[in-house]
Amino acid sequence: MRVFNSRFSILLMFLLVCTLQTFSQTASFTPTSTSGCAPFSVQFTNTSTAGGPYSWDLGNGNTSTNTNASAVYNNPGTFTVVLTAGNGSTATGSVTVFQKPSASFSLIDDTICTNGLINFTSTSTQGTGNIVLYIWSFGDGNVDSSLVPTINHTYTIPGGFSSNLVIIDQNNCQSQSTTLQIRAITPPVPNFSTNPTNSCIVPVTVNFTNTTTPAGNYSYQWDFNDPTSAFNTSTVQNPSHQFATANTYSVKLVVTIGGCSDSITKPFSARPVDANFTIVDDTVCIGAVVAFNDASTPTPSSLFWNFNDPTSTTNTSTLSNPTHVYQNAGTYYVFLTSTLGNCVDTITKIVIVKPRPVVTFNTTSDSTNCRPPLNVTFAGVSSGTITNWTWNFGDPGSGGANTAITQASSHNYTSIGNYSVTLTVTDNFGCTNTFSKPNHIRIVPPTIVITSL
Repeated sequence: MRVFNSRFSILLMFLLVCTLQTFSQTASFTPTSTSGCAPFSVQFTNTSTAGGPYSWDLGNGNTSTNTNASAVYNNPGTFTVVLTAGNGSTATGSVTVFQKPSASFSLIDDTICTNGLINFTSTSTQGTGNIVLYIWSFGDGNVDSSLVPTINHTYTIPGGFSSNLVIIDQNNCQSQSTTLQIRAITPPVPNFSTNPTNSCIVPVTVNFTNTTTPAGNYSYQWDFNDPTSAFNTSTVQNPSHQFATANTYSVKLVVTIGGCSDSITKPFSARPVDANFTIVDDTVCIGAVVAFNDASTPTPSSLFWNFNDPTSTTNTSTLSNPTHVYQNAGTYYVFLTSTLGNCVDTITKIVIVKPRPVVTFNTTSDSTNCRPPLNVTFAGVSSGTITNWTWNFGDPGSGGANTAITQASSHNYTSIGNYSVTLTVTDNFGCTNTFSKPNHIRIVPPTIVITSL
């Protein structure tokens, strides 16, 4: 009986130990990460102390009986993962999956001029979190980032460029856009010619020929600056237009390719040229510079002046605003011929060249004496209407008395010497002349000569 009791105690103790061991063994696992962006892949490592068999519920509709499990979560949300060990113990965890943003962007135009700004605008769709960074790759070796969804860029060389956008949100989820192609081209240089180059009469039909460089698949916008016409604009490459009213028209051509454009404006004259000019002063004195200014309308393509002064070596000119000096008095008919294309007009205006006034003077008293003082009276004589008489008595030692401004004047010489007298006159046309008598006044002491006795 004692032997039976001993064996029963040993068995009972063994069963108690086994039971305690079974209850101390538990299920557990460790994920590689507990949160991420869809599609989110997770590896689950079984760290259970309890033995198998194992059963995994991965929370996304998938299960596994492997010791270690893995799952891909394609949709955003929070997923509960349960591991059940062979002893019935369980371990529970969760995985949070974020919706990724979707990157995209737009361009106003995919063809631009080199050195011109192009605007990139994000049209991305937000995921679970807010977008916090935009990373732009422009395809020309330049990358830029911004906190706002728009940015400008300049392509400095021509060519084709692949651009894309990467966005990052606050959950560190990223998305890369599809690539958009951009073409940067050398800007066109607009130009055109007209046939005829101008017209003296209206109505006139003008043929416009586009000569834009370099060659390209451009669009054209013409503005003939002729608002009274029902056909004031055109989009053809080489249009024609009829001008019905005499005028000078500023014709504008805008050349565009993609987002790249430039323009040029040229005048077309549909009117006769009207020759005209102004003279700064048409009544001058001999030797004065006469200034002429072209006032022809519209602006002529060439000018020809004839100053009607055949003795001059500069009797003609082709300048817009020439000058001429007349060395002889007289009346001169100045001709200007203005030419614009096949239109020619001539105008004549008069320049009057006045002679210098004739001037001399007399003395009404003796101009020679043997001792000072000597008072001499002078009388000026001149032709024309004299408005100014200016005397210089050649006696600077007399100070202010050395000059006078009246026709008849006198001067008192107080020192021995020879004095040159000068008279300058100005007439009512502003012409001047000067007359001088060198050593005219002589105050010389007598010379005593003793001959041999």
